[in-house]
Amino acid sequence: MRTRSADATEQLVASALSFSKDALPPEAVEVMKLAVLDLAACCVAGSTDDGARLVADWASETSRGDAIIFGTSKRASPALAALANGTSGHVLDFDDVSVRMIHPSSTLVPALLAAGASDRVSGASLLNGYLAGFEVQARLCRELNPEHYARGWHTTGTIGTLGASVASSVVLGLDAEMTRHALGIAASSAAGIRRNFGSMVKPLHAGHAAFHGLQSAELAARGFTADRSVLEGVSGFLGVFSDLDRLPGVLAAFQPDAPYELVESGIAVKRFACCGAIHSAQDAILELQASHGFAARDVRHIECRVNKMVPNILVHHVTQDGVEGKFSMEYSVAVCLADGRAGPAQYLDVRARDPALLSLMRRIEVVVDEAMPVNLAYFPTAVMVELGDGRTLSTRVDIPKGYPERPLTVAEVVDKARTCCVPTLADEQFTELVDAVLHLDELDDVRRLASLLAPGNSDHVR
Repeated sequence: MRTRSADATEQLVASALSFSKDALPPEAVEVMKLAVLDLAACCVAGSTDDGARLVADWASETSRGDAIIFGTSKRASPALAALANGTSGHVLDFDDVSVRMIHPSSTLVPALLAAGASDRVSGASLLNGYLAGFEVQARLCRELNPEHYARGWHTTGTIGTLGASVASSVVLGLDAEMTRHALGIAASSAAGIRRNFGSMVKPLHAGHAAFHGLQSAELAARGFTADRSVLEGVSGFLGVFSDLDRLPGVLAAFQPDAPYELVESGIAVKRFACCGAIHSAQDAILELQASHGFAARDVRHIECRVNKMVPNILVHHVTQDGVEGKFSMEYSVAVCLADGRAGPAQYLDVRARDPALLSLMRRIEVVVDEAMPVNLAYFPTAVMVELGDGRTLSTRVDIPKGYPERPLTVAEVVDKARTCCVPTLADEQFTELVDAVLHLDELDDVRRLASLLAPGNSDHVR
């Protein structure tokens, strides 16, 4: 008698519901905790951005609920709070990256904390939900990228929605059948085109993913149904967003013995508040500056040699718009060289309008080098600097600091989070936040963590 082979949707769901943080080495669990802290801090910092404020105002004015919009005193329904927090978490482009080409935490953490806004959800359950969502995102991205991304889809909005759906299903306690329906619902909400990079819409993709991920799980829990095998078929997710010939790879990715992507590829924590395709160049320019002691005024010309994907991602060039600057090699290298850093303050319009930056940008050239490898979210860059005194300096960075192979220390992640949270959160409240996250697996109720992300809300939930 022949046994029926599982379809890809069934296999993905079965695998996702079996994932457990207890199967991970301790250092991988720490990676998840630091990702939660990093994203929470990015939400607080991003809450003051104009686009994030517009979404937060709309969410709080059009819904009622007790879910916290981070960094503010506003409240909303859980799903709309997830929308607002996903947007603020991604708005600075300072949030973490899976090297498989997706921003995982800005889609997962807002959905998970919103899911725990109404009912008690433990920190251990949140970590299991994060793990399931991350694995779905990273494994699908590994199989579908870079082609899916190269077509113009923003994976954070498309595949991110599927991951947020599975993550929410885990913390809400959905069974396999309900989770299949949640995935089907989410697949019809998956969206996000890269044309909107460098505008307010790009971070909204993360907000939409968090919102629709939670919405799909909550609807499925109420009995709402969808196609049970949404990944397959000509009109399924793979057929529409990728190619059906990717199906065998997806099936293999969710075999019971497949390794955890969190261990295999990990998470990159950003040092710079801009597109990850620029970070190698920024590391390179800071390395050369530290070694040779030159200033921006000393530069005659800078050449950045990149792989063939970069021009399709960094669509802005000489600009004096801070949001566009996040997707401009010329702007980001110039401001990094001038200021010695490229945090959120370097991408404010008031900084971008400096005429000296405009002059420096015009001396920066981006050149495609066919020899530079294309490897998902790794963007190696060779930088050559010609100085006015006749010196020519060069270096190449293949892996930026903060990536899994060159991780930030716990202290460095905490310092980044502190910079993001001050002055919105008081020092004592920030200390409580860090303690809550670093002991997340011991937390009985994640509403305690969420409460610490509202200004002045220390000791709100025990």
